[in-house]
Amino acid sequence: MLLVYLLALLSVAADQVTKRMAEMQLKPVRDVPLIDNVLHFTYTENPGAAFGMFPGGRWVFIIASILAVIGIAIYLARRTAPLHKLEVLALGLIMGGAVGNLIDRILFKYVTDFIYVKAINFAIFNVADACVSVGAVLLCVYIFFYHEKYINRLKKNALPEEFDGEKAEG
Repeated sequence: MLLVYLLALLSVAADQVTKRMAEMQLKPVRDVPLIDNVLHFTYTENPGAAFGMFPGGRWVFIIASILAVIGIAIYLARRTAPLHKLEVLALGLIMGGAVGNLIDRILFKYVTDFIYVKAINFAIFNVADACVSVGAVLLCVYIFFYHEKYINRLKKNALPEEFDGEKAEG
């Protein structure tokens, strides 16, 4: 479970470092094509949610981020069974991404976005947005394809007094 927090910390660090670099290098020029018309670094200040949605809802997103981080922390504290590797990765990325954007919303009142996939005209985003999105997909994959098998395997291999199946699932 400590690994989830370490992964979250690494995600926050990567997010914050890249955002500060984007502010220093991109803010003056606004756009730098990495692969022309495909992938650009494009500086923008986003007062809304991930990928530029819902501008003006800063406090809603601050509260939602805090609740997500607290929810994951409570889940980890109550979890008695070992976490699956995919679950560790997913929860660490989600927590790190939430904290990364939370820092910006509190300190600057906006989130710095700078990654633009111009080839598909996708919204400009940042490392934290990518962490939350990838983490959410991985968590869904874990829940739909691995969770039940993993818990059953843990139950099968544990002594009755070592494992409480109800606690392990939730």
